[in-house]
Amino acid sequence: MERLAPICGNWGTWGCHPDVREFKRLTERKSAPLAQTGEELEKLDEICKKCKSSYFIVKEEMCPICGSKNVEIAGISHCIPGMEMTHGFRCNNKNCETLFWIFEKDLK
Repeated sequence: MERLAPICGNWGTWGCHPDVREFKRLTERKSAPLAQTGEELEKLDEICKKCKSSYFIVKEEMCPICGSKNVEIAGISHCIPGMEMTHGFRCNNKNCETLFWIFEKDLK
């Protein structure tokens, strides 16, 4: 599975957790170590999993949190000016129920 921060539409914004936001700032300035340890990246993923401001944008109908393919369209679509239409999906895993988004062009 992908790392969560880079697929979040809120990564690095003021709604983003300070530790995750700082990691983005460092990577943009190329100040971050070239190879973050797996443990450090796992900590960032754990923060993202619990984040109430997450806006995960993925390319397939699979939950970015638990990896389940048991998902359904949530009946929510957004079109941000200058961007494509995104469609909301919800994970049907009772222990997860994450809401995530897919760009219209990526829907199969």
